[in-house]
Formats: sequence, C-alpha cells, structure tokens
Amino acid sequence: MDSSTATRRPAPSAARHALVGAGVLAAGLLLGVATPYLPIVLPLPPFTMINDSSALWCAAALGMGAALARLRTGFVLPAGALFLVASVVGYYGFTVTAFPGGATLADVDRWLLPAWAWLAAACAAGPVLALAGTWLVRDVPRWLRLGALGLLGGVFLAESLGVLVDEVMLALSPIPFPPDDGWRLRWYVDVGVQAVVGLLLPLVASRRRADRLPALGAALLTAVVWSAGVELVWRVLMPPM
Repeated sequence: MDSSTATRRPAPSAARHALVGAGVLAAGLLLGVATPYLPIVLPLPPFTMINDSSALWCAAALGMGAALARLRTGFVLPAGALFLVASVVGYYGFTVTAFPGGATLADVDRWLLPAWAWLAAACAAGPVLALAGTWLVRDVPRWLRLGALGLLGGVFLAESLGVLVDEVMLALSPIPFPPDDGWRLRWYVDVGVQAVVGLLLPLVASRRRADRLPALGAALLTAVVWSAGVELVWRVLMPPM
C-alpha cells in the first residue's frame, strides 16, 4: 500500500466516531419526531406528560452517555449536545410543518422563541447529561457516581416538584381554579407516577447496594436545584409578557 492510499483511507477510530456520531444524530431526530406520538402510542404516565416535560429527554441523554461510556470524553460531550439539539430540531421541524396542516408554521411567534430557548438549553444541558451518563458505567469516584444517579432520578422529581409549587402558588393566589372535568385528577396521577419513577430510577440504576440510599438523597437534592435552575432559565429566556 502506498502512502497516498493510506492517507486517503480514514483511521478506524475516526470512522467509528463518524458512524457513532451519525447514530447519535439519527437517534435525536427520531426522538424529536416521535415525541408528539408517544402519548398516543403509550397512553400511560410518564409518557402522557412528554409534551409538557423534559425529563424523558434528559433521561434519554443520560442513557446515550452511558451507551457511549467506552468512548473518550472529548467525543461524548459534543455528542450529548448533538443528541438534544437534533431532538429539538426534529420536534419543531416536524410539528410546525405537520400540525395542523402546516398552519403552525406561519405562526412564528408561537414556536420560534421556544425553539431557540430549547436549543440553548440543549447546548448547555446535553454535554452535562451525557457526561453524567458515562459516570453510571465508568469506574469513577463515588461522589460522581452518586451525582449521576441523583441526576437520573432528579430530572423526574424536579418536574413533580415544579407542579407542586405551581399548585401551591395557584391556591394562594386570588385567581380561581379553572373548571375541572377530571383533568386535574389525571394530571395528579401523571405527576405522582413521574415522582415514583424519579425515586425508583436511582435504585434500579445503582450497581452497588451501598449507593442506593445516598442516591435517593442526591436525587432529592438534584430535584430542588434542577427545578430552581429551570425556573431561572425560563425567566431569563422567556420573561412574562
């Protein structure tokens, strides 16, 4: 083999990273496109909340990081951002053109600002979630392992905590509750199931028995921090009109 042929042929590691990157991109796009249909195909909580929740996307990014744990961290970090950015592009690219009949596409104010906000969140959270996903698999110090387990459960608990805070604030405000035709009970069931998922995931994903109770504590702490952080980000990116 001459040197010119050798230089034209990519190294196996480069080819592998390119293939994995394409898979990450495809998986993100598929998640985004599938999101509107998940509540229809799987009409059970927590899937019924996916259109109003980021927890499943966060869990998917963690899972993607765990799947890429054998690759170097310098690849996993941008892969996490790519996965969630592709999910956002797939979701908005599909929904604004397909529902309802393309009419949403003309209503730019309705989808463009949220799309940019979600893209910014994907770029910031994707690398963190993917890196934490690798800690679920890699041999890392215990505090990193507990942090990853806490994040896995905390993103679900944070959603439930946010709903609880909203309900308390609404109960204390002079604004009357909207008419209830049963949706509130269904909403509470969904939120309750999501909280149970958040409590169970650290226990199931923990590979060491001694980590399980500390992982629950980490999940509760993560839920508080994550919920407060998300609220702050949305207030900055999408201030009240």
